[in-house]
Amino acid sequence: MEENKLSRSFRTLTRLHRAIIATYLETYGLYPGQPRLLFFIDRQPGCTVSQLVDETEQTKEAISVSVKRLEEAGYLRKEVNPLDKREKFLYLSEKGKTTADVIHNEFHRINDAMFEPLNEEEKELLDEMFQKMSDRLHAFRTENPR
Repeated sequence: MEENKLSRSFRTLTRLHRAIIATYLETYGLYPGQPRLLFFIDRQPGCTVSQLVDETEQTKEAISVSVKRLEEAGYLRKEVNPLDKREKFLYLSEKGKTTADVIHNEFHRINDAMFEPLNEEEKELLDEMFQKMSDRLHAFRTENPR
C-alpha cells in the first residue's frame, strides 16, 4: 500500500477526531490541550506548573497561559507554597472537578464510537501497530534531535 495513502488516512482520522473534540470543548470554553491539564491536576492535586510542563512536554510559557485561562474561567485555583512564595500549587475547583469528570466520560463516548466498528482482535492488532509506530517515532526523534 502506498505510504502517502496511509498518511492521508491517518491525518484524516486525527483531524476528524480533533474537530469533534474541539467542537465539544467549545461548549465549556475550553481548548483541546486544556482537558489534559484538568485530568492531570485531578489525579495530582497540588501539582505545580513545572510538573505540568514535565507531563505534557510543552513550554512553561504555554502551560502558564493555559493555567491562567483555566483559573480565570473558574476551573482551578492556586495556593501559594508557604515554604516558597514563588511556587503555586494547583487544585481543581468544584466546577473544574465536575467538568473534568463530564469531559472524561464524553471522551470515552467519542472514542468508543470511533473504535466500535472494530472487533477485539482488530483492536489488539491496531494497538500493536500504534505501539510500533510510536516506538519508531521516539527512535527517530532521538536520532534526529533539533
